[in-house]
Amino acid sequence: MMHAWYALPSPAAVNLPMTLCGGQCFRWRRTPRGTWVGVVERGAYELSDAAHPPEFQAVHSRGEEKRGMRSSLSHPSDDLTGDVLWFRCLHREPKNALDLCTEACFLRHYLALDVDLQKLWRRWTRDNPMRDHPLVRYLTSNAGKGPFVKIRHLRQNIHETLLAFLCSQNNNVQRITGLVEKLATSYGDHLCDYNLETGDVRNVGYLNHSSTRSTKNAKRADTGDGDWIPLHTIPSMDELARRSEDELRALGFGYRSKYIVQCASIIQSSGATRRKKEEGVNCFCSSMQSYKWYDDLLDPCLSLSDRREKLLSLPGVGRKVADCILLFAVGHHEIVPVDTHMAQVATEYLAGTATCSKKVLCNGMGEKRKRNSEGKSSLTAVSTDGSCWEKVLADWYRKGKERDMKMPALLHKHHDAIQLGFWHLFGDYCGWAHSILFYARMRRGQRDN
Repeated sequence: MMHAWYALPSPAAVNLPMTLCGGQCFRWRRTPRGTWVGVVERGAYELSDAAHPPEFQAVHSRGEEKRGMRSSLSHPSDDLTGDVLWFRCLHREPKNALDLCTEACFLRHYLALDVDLQKLWRRWTRDNPMRDHPLVRYLTSNAGKGPFVKIRHLRQNIHETLLAFLCSQNNNVQRITGLVEKLATSYGDHLCDYNLETGDVRNVGYLNHSSTRSTKNAKRADTGDGDWIPLHTIPSMDELARRSEDELRALGFGYRSKYIVQCASIIQSSGATRRKKEEGVNCFCSSMQSYKWYDDLLDPCLSLSDRREKLLSLPGVGRKVADCILLFAVGHHEIVPVDTHMAQVATEYLAGTATCSKKVLCNGMGEKRKRNSEGKSSLTAVSTDGSCWEKVLADWYRKGKERDMKMPALLHKHHDAIQLGFWHLFGDYCGWAHSILFYARMRRGQRDN
């Protein structure tokens, strides 16, 4: 069965390969036809950035208001201007079905097409008063000449993001993707089968998950059938809480197995909820079952530091994993997760050039930070206990040099200082600038190897 393509006009540039498979999300794969197929929430989708996919209808901005976004249907003969993304919904559960306009709004929200990335790029570089800083010059020279500028942050579900980054420890993108797919095929609900060569869809919703499903059947489903691959949802915490550590180890999760089972038990025991569509950060992500633990994490009264501490209380969640969840799923665009790549960038372009300054409450565009009712900056959660972030980084760099350490040990205060350094240079969306640098750095490492 074939499904119609629809156009999603996008004045905002987006690079699908780097956005969908660049290390922030692990549910998409490229097809031999040059398209991208994946599962978002409880729906299966195919995306394309080709010039003219066949048999399309258009979803235009034409004055119809949909939850703050404007979209409506138009005839295929209508002219399309600007960049266009193409999408088709392969399957969505009937109880969670959306009309076409809402489906388009959902994908625009998921792909963050409302964020003016070109404007951000100008603010980070050309219009940045600190454009001569070594890190700003590094961003411009290494990312400005390629497609990296079109990398966007997907608005992902907290549940999926937590499970994905629990699998990320000591892993690369390819292996993380494989582990996340094993979770889905082993314990998630089947949505449909997809043919990689032809784009056909079959067996729509024919095999919903059963608690008696065996590991043997899960492995058989994982291999697919020729060019056909099964598409599954991410399992609920209820389902994972019923599993044993040994069972996950048999699937190849190793020491991460106990963290997945323990986190599932903690979150599942908080109780299941179903948040209203208009509530919370992920306002379109209403089809997934939620839990009180997640709702508490999104409580608007919680500060950034409180949210981080709540995540750090989970087994297997360290500083980097917590920051990835805050950045990619909770909407804290000012977060900069620090891994090996970013630590190297910090030693070369932040720490080595740092000299103490008192201007820690002013970002790179010269704008003062918003303050809460107590008069505190919203970034006080990443302060360095009253120390100047530049001094902390300078000391970190100096101690590493004295001990001939290529990479000095990272403490929480160093994570905080690196994050403040990025924010000082790039402002409230410094997490997006970090992702562009991360991907450029990762690609450079792949070429060097």
